[in-house]
Amino acid sequence: MISVNVANGSQFRLNIPYKSGKIYDPQNVLRHANLKNDILTGTITAQNGHRTVFVNITNGNMNYWLPIDINVNNPLDIVCDSESSSLIFTLKNNMDKVIKGDLYINGKKVNENINIEAHGKNNYEFDIPIASSGTNRIKVKSGKDTYSFRAINWNISVPEKSVYKTVDMKKIFNDKVSNIFAYGKYMFPRWKYTTLQVPTQGMGQWCHPQSISVIDDRGIRNKASRNNNRFIMPQGIPFSTPGEKEYNNIAFTTLWDNYPTSINIPLNGKASKAYFLIAASTYYMQSHIVNGEIKIEYTDGQKRSTETYITR
Repeated sequence: MISVNVANGSQFRLNIPYKSGKIYDPQNVLRHANLKNDILTGTITAQNGHRTVFVNITNGNMNYWLPIDINVNNPLDIVCDSESSSLIFTLKNNMDKVIKGDLYINGKKVNENINIEAHGKNNYEFDIPIASSGTNRIKVKSGKDTYSFRAINWNISVPEKSVYKTVDMKKIFNDKVSNIFAYGKYMFPRWKYTTLQVPTQGMGQWCHPQSISVIDDRGIRNKASRNNNRFIMPQGIPFSTPGEKEYNNIAFTTLWDNYPTSINIPLNGKASKAYFLIAASTYYMQSHIVNGEIKIEYTDGQKRSTETYITR
């Protein structure tokens, strides 16, 4: 096996150290793949991750298919230090050519004419007000190409003059978070034949069909009742939620038929940033994929969306 690291969209060229013949590309890794004089060429078009191309070779008296392990990466990657007290990140160029462009953070140009050498790295550090607590949107605009990233850091300090406006969720909440799991609650839709499906309580598995967890929300309700029906995060970000146990305190959405698949939350006014407090539950096979999406529509017609994942 031969292993190589490449950038998506780049030109690929590999010298095969044996007499070679045919190409077999079952994953469509290479566009315009060509094998001439034992040199394999093409354009990388596969999705990111480890992909395999096979080349039929002759080695002495043996003839066999040689696997080429091609690890496809983004042209430009980011590595963030989420534990620092400022926004610290590294931009890594995975291409064979220099990346030149402008750097933007949260919509503002902060650095002109950055230069990242081929297979090189550039380190950056920013503090408030350029950086902000939570998610920071980072873009590199290089000619016709734009590379977009999100850097999350909850240790960045919040400016003392920050003003928060909570959203009244009383009419939006549709249940109590403690009611998420209950026997016989999630009945439809279900496959009518034998299957290793999720038990009707919304958790458990085929070898533990009766497992259930009791969700105790007294902690968040007690904190909210002491802060005028607001739950305040360690960063000082408040969320409107009732402290009294008889009121709903979550807006459930699901593909099961007992809650809506989506909920609309009306907003008004202007803000530099919006924070969402999300709790979620999923099953093993639905982890590490998109489990939900937050869509925001602005009065000027612009739209923005954020996908949510559950990774544990």
